[in-house]
Amino acid sequence: MDLIEKNPWVLLLPGLIVLALLSLIPFGYAINLSIHDVDLSKPYLGNPFVGLANFVNLFKDSRATGAFTNTLLIVGGAVVIETLLGLAVAILLNQITKGKTLITVLLMLPMLISRVVVALLWKILYHPVIGPINWFMDEFFGISHIEWLANPSLTKFSIIVADVWQWTAFMILILSAGLEMLPKDTYEAAQIDGASSWKTFLYITIPLLTPVMGVAILFRGIEALRTFDLIYILTAGGPGTTTETVDIYAYLVGLSRGSRISYASAISIVLLVATILLLTFFVKILKGLRKEV
Repeated sequence: MDLIEKNPWVLLLPGLIVLALLSLIPFGYAINLSIHDVDLSKPYLGNPFVGLANFVNLFKDSRATGAFTNTLLIVGGAVVIETLLGLAVAILLNQITKGKTLITVLLMLPMLISRVVVALLWKILYHPVIGPINWFMDEFFGISHIEWLANPSLTKFSIIVADVWQWTAFMILILSAGLEMLPKDTYEAAQIDGASSWKTFLYITIPLLTPVMGVAILFRGIEALRTFDLIYILTAGGPGTTTETVDIYAYLVGLSRGSRISYASAISIVLLVATILLLTFFVKILKGLRKEV
C-alpha cells in the first residue's frame, strides 16, 4: 500500500504492459520489415537488409506522392466541412428548447452505422442508372447518368460527401457540449452592451469555443485517416489512382496486388510519422489559442 501511495504510476503498469504487447511489438516488427527487402511472392530470396532504401524509393515514387496528396485532400476536405456544418447545427440545437434530445439522437444515427454499410449504401445512392441521387438530378435538373464514382473530377467530392454524412454528427455532439459549457454571464454582458448576434458569435462564441473545436478537429482528423473501408468499397482507389490514399496504396502494394510487404511497411511508417508531426504542430497552435483566450 505504501508503495502505491509513493508511486501511483505503478497502477498504470498493467495497462502499459497490454499496450506494449498490442502496439509496440507489432510496430517494432513493422520497422524491422521496412529496413529489409521481404517479397511475399519470393520467399526463397530471404529477407536481405537494405537499410533506408525503401524510404528513399518511397520519396522517389510519384504514385506514393499522389497517395499522400489524395489523403490530405480527402481528409482535410471532409474534416473542414464537418467542422463548419457541425458548428452551424450545434448552434441551432443550442437554441432549441423542446425536442432537442430526440433531434440529437436522430442526428447521431449515421455515426452508429458500420462504415462498410455506409459505403455500400452510398455506392447504391451514387449508381449511375438506379441511384436515387441520379434520379433526383435527372428529374429536377435534367442531368442524367452522372458517374459519381467513375469521373475523376467527382470521385473525391463523392467520397467526402459520404464521410460528411456519417461523421458530422461527431462534431455536432462535441461542439454542442462545448456550447452548453460557455459562461452565460459573458453573453448577458454583451447583450447589455448592445452587441449584435453576429459580433457576439464572432468575438465571444468562437474564441471561447476554440479549445473545444480544436480537440474535436484533432480527434476527427485522427479518425478520418482510417477511412480505408469507405474509400476501398466505393472506388478501390480509382478511377486510376484518383482516390488512392496512403493506406490503400500500402495495402495494394503489400498484399492485394503486390507482395512488397517491406515497402508497404515503409509507407505506413512514413504516414505515421507525418501524422504525428502534423498533430504536434496542430496541438502547439491549439495551446497558443488557449493562452490567448
